[in-house]
Amino acid sequence: INTLTRLDTLVLGVGQLSHMISKRQYKQVAEKLRVVSSLSDCFVKYSHIDKVKEAEKKFEGLKSKCVDLVYDEFERLDDRSATPQYFRHLCHVMQALNDDKLQFVSWFVNDRLSSYESTFPETDEVSKLENVAVRFQWLRRELKFYDQHFSGTFPDDWEMPQLLCEEFCLITKEKLSKALS
Repeated sequence: INTLTRLDTLVLGVGQLSHMISKRQYKQVAEKLRVVSSLSDCFVKYSHIDKVKEAEKKFEGLKSKCVDLVYDEFERLDDRSATPQYFRHLCHVMQALNDDKLQFVSWFVNDRLSSYESTFPETDEVSKLENVAVRFQWLRRELKFYDQHFSGTFPDDWEMPQLLCEEFCLITKEKLSKALS
């Protein structure tokens, strides 16, 4: 009886999740993802049953849709305006998706640093070794921009400013090594 009740709850949760996603209720979506995911884990050994298989398939599709929505929202973000408050909830959605969070964090860092690559092309005067201070001025501006636009958006334990700095240092090391050789 407990298993049937859980299955009912799983199917109901998947339906509620679908509705919340369509309404873009990201805070509730993050919470429901955690609940449905934990319920889903209870049915791994029953995946051969049609009703379980169907619920799992719908749940996987909804998780994929969530990932797409989060990326779409961040891609549409205008650098000249403030980050909407609900973006924090988008990050909680990614955190609930766990595996996709790491890819998202990497994507965001690379996206923020893409202008660094174009600002300092290898053949340009500004990219020379004696202008290395200009690179760090760029980083300071980027961190200031991050504080103004994304402070409070990402959970603190994601350590986004640190990740931006680490990736910046790796790119800079590579660029400067090439300049020295």
